[in-house]
Amino acid sequence: MWQRVSRSILIVFEPADLTIVRGITMRSICLFILFILLSACASPGTQPDLVIGPQGCNKGSLTLAPNQQPQLVVENTSGEPMVVSLPNWNNEVTVAPGTRGILNLEPYVWGEVDFYCMTERNHTLAGGGPMQPGFVCGLDPYTVRPLALSNGILRVEKNDRLRAALDG
Repeated sequence: MWQRVSRSILIVFEPADLTIVRGITMRSICLFILFILLSACASPGTQPDLVIGPQGCNKGSLTLAPNQQPQLVVENTSGEPMVVSLPNWNNEVTVAPGTRGILNLEPYVWGEVDFYCMTERNHTLAGGGPMQPGFVCGLDPYTVRPLALSNGILRVEKNDRLRAALDG
């Protein structure tokens, strides 16, 4: 028996007692094929831009395309709080173990900047974090580098966000 659901989907109903191989019916095969087809259509979860683990970050360089949002999704796979720091841009994100965090970037800047991946403890030793004195504008990359587990370069490609905001 055939039943048309839409122009592109045709569902086949066969009697349940039609056995192709001992114990496997045509219905179970159709359900299995339908499951596979529907699984292929499911959208994958958002992939993080950067994964930070016990050894540091998984990438040595990142590129933010002009059409991407000015942010990075950072996932922490280690057992302790980790920090991704952009000391030259005075920007950082602390990510709790087993969670994701968002490192928001300035929307109107582009160029290359160093990023450092480290434990929260080492970040605090470098002078960062919530106990940072009020007169300190940012961390010095030369202070951060020896305490970091890894580092890399973030390339933010030239974009028209400022022009779009001004044209508004």
